[in-house]
Amino acid sequence: MLGAEAGRGRRVPELGELVGKIGLALGDRRAERVELVEGLLRAPDRERRAYGLHAAGVLLRSLRGPYGDVVALAGRLLADPEPRVSGAAVGVFRDLFELAAPAADDLAAFLADAPRVRRQGEDRHEGWITVYPSGLPSVGGALTALARLGDVRALPPLRWALELDEPPDDIGVLRGLGERAAELVPLIRRRLRDLPAQQGFDHRRFGLAGALGRLGPAAAAAVPELVALLRDDPGSSAHHALRRLGRAAADGGTIPVLRAMLADGPHRVAAARRCGPSRATRTPTCPCCCRGVGGGVRGAGGAGAPGARPPGSCAPRRRPPARDRARCGSGSARPRRCGGSRATSRARCRCCGRRGRRTRTSGSMSRACSARWARRRRRRHRCRRRSCAGHGATTTPPTATPITRSTTTRSCWPRARPRCERSADRRTMPVMDGRRASGTMFGLAYGDSLGAPTEFLDMKQILRRFGPDGPTQLNGDPALVTDDTQMTIAVGLGLRDALANPPFTPELVAPMWRRRFVDWLRSPDNNRAPGHTCLRACAGLEENRPWVEATVHGSKGCGANMRVAPVGLAPGLTDETRAGASQLQAAMTHGHPTGLAASELTAFAVRWLADGMAPADLPGALLDRCAGQRAVYHGRWLGTLWERPGMTDPETFIARGWDECRKVLERLVDAVARGDRTSDPCESTGGGWVAEEALATGLLCFLLFPDDPVRAIWRGAASSGDSDSIASLAGAFAGAHLGMEAWPDEWAGRIEYADELAGLGAAWD
Repeated sequence: MLGAEAGRGRRVPELGELVGKIGLALGDRRAERVELVEGLLRAPDRERRAYGLHAAGVLLRSLRGPYGDVVALAGRLLADPEPRVSGAAVGVFRDLFELAAPAADDLAAFLADAPRVRRQGEDRHEGWITVYPSGLPSVGGALTALARLGDVRALPPLRWALELDEPPDDIGVLRGLGERAAELVPLIRRRLRDLPAQQGFDHRRFGLAGALGRLGPAAAAAVPELVALLRDDPGSSAHHALRRLGRAAADGGTIPVLRAMLADGPHRVAAARRCGPSRATRTPTCPCCCRGVGGGVRGAGGAGAPGARPPGSCAPRRRPPARDRARCGSGSARPRRCGGSRATSRARCRCCGRRGRRTRTSGSMSRACSARWARRRRRRHRCRRRSCAGHGATTTPPTATPITRSTTTRSCWPRARPRCERSADRRTMPVMDGRRASGTMFGLAYGDSLGAPTEFLDMKQILRRFGPDGPTQLNGDPALVTDDTQMTIAVGLGLRDALANPPFTPELVAPMWRRRFVDWLRSPDNNRAPGHTCLRACAGLEENRPWVEATVHGSKGCGANMRVAPVGLAPGLTDETRAGASQLQAAMTHGHPTGLAASELTAFAVRWLADGMAPADLPGALLDRCAGQRAVYHGRWLGTLWERPGMTDPETFIARGWDECRKVLERLVDAVARGDRTSDPCESTGGGWVAEEALATGLLCFLLFPDDPVRAIWRGAASSGDSDSIASLAGAFAGAHLGMEAWPDEWAGRIEYADELAGLGAAWD
């Protein structure tokens, strides 16, 4: 009946509500939702086509998957003569980034016929820019989509927009063109100089500076404008652009400006935080190489302090070094590097993983770590004399049970030694053999890099292009990763900052994760087909909305748990704290209960494997946790997230997530029992586009090859689903089980973000 009404040309508002309810009822049943959307997009009447485009947008933003046919159908509707239909099609493409590639020609044709200016409220096709009654104009959705695709056909409209008296406030979309937009550098420089001042945050300059950073060496001539912008507005994106320019930034006079800012009270902390990885309490750093340049802040040494470097003395580096501090031995913070100079022996310390001078007595350990290790041994011997003599020591080796916080006793011996218990009020610090934290972080990145080329390919395409094993070698130097690794690093950095400022609470860590997520959103490297849920939620976080409002409540995409491994690695957390923190980092972008439960299970799987649990015992332990936590809602960490239509209490809300995870884990047990190593793992446990399937399929790849981590990530990369997320989770599980030594040595120096991964691994090894 609704279709007949629309066929007679009548507006049918009930149709949109009906389509929305059907899509909500279908949930993550992707095939049925695709069939519904394609049928609506091919409908003869405009009402159903328009509502089909809305449904397509919801599908593309909520579930990751191969949607080439849907995108192509939506692209053809850009030429629809009805402005309402073509406008809905533009709305679909605006935030698709690389996924809009099948419709690139349609977008270019649409822009060729579109007006240059469209005023808000006009009933006409969208133009190159949209002008509002008040405020700055904005780039049109079709032009934004084409620029984010990196299509050079977006250059002429963007050049025209840059030459306007008031360029659009979001002109930074041209950064998606990368070095292809080098011809616009002179024009951007001129606009940075002559744009009128604006109260508050200047979106125009922020976007222009970010675009220059993406151009790399081609934008070296713009260093004076970027330096001036950094001096006037430390909160701009000029620091990102200058860091990307490297040596050109140092030669262009950046360091004197930073030294002056560090000496200026209002800009002191902002300069120290934004122009290098050091915290505000440490030595200020050079934006080119991230080494100290003197001019200390909040107690740091001045220009003449030891270790200070004169401006411009830095040598170009491919990537900044690891973080200034690492947690060695007992976990206490120690100064950078373990000892020695670059001119001396550079053997890697087996304690903290850093390279430094060795001594005859320390063997493969640096001087600083050797001294700390000796102090720890003396403390243990005192404990043995004082405590073990009274009640005896058991020789039973440690079990695979996860080590948790104890309020009365703690283990005073490392694993593989007799254990004794003594009274203490400190947290138990688990000992990880084989640098398992580093193995987890690097394994996740290796799997991500290998799985990226096959993410949207089916098995026939993978076999034809890569062979039966799929991608087997890292491609490029550095080998690029995707948003999976980028967001894992963001979670890890925020978590490390929070753990350094105890007590660890949701009120402490949530703002730190917010800042890291917003930095990821603004980063010019955020061009690796990021998930739409993460983009939308992080945009809400950037607007300073409460995370409970910014999150996408109906999404349970794999982005909820692909990045949670650092929470599993962090030492000294109770089970309740680890569970709450893992669910909180997921809830900040993915508000579905299944995403929360899958995130907790992923974190505990990493923790248990790092503590020595046998891989064969892992599925049973995860199923037991599903049963035990089914009615546990961590209100202290999640707040009012559960309050939504249809939910009567928080227990009902969270139980849905645990039930869905339990079902897919039961399928995992059956798949492991079959032991089929050659078939597509997605056929057994799902494509991994949603959180619980990503967990189960990543685990399946690991459990099929528990002692061969490279083949585990090969299996994840050669799958028909979300290959990069599946392979990255498989790599994280394998690294937690076997440690860093299990991975090929030559890969560590080639993977992107190697220094960040090494810093996080060293903090928790």
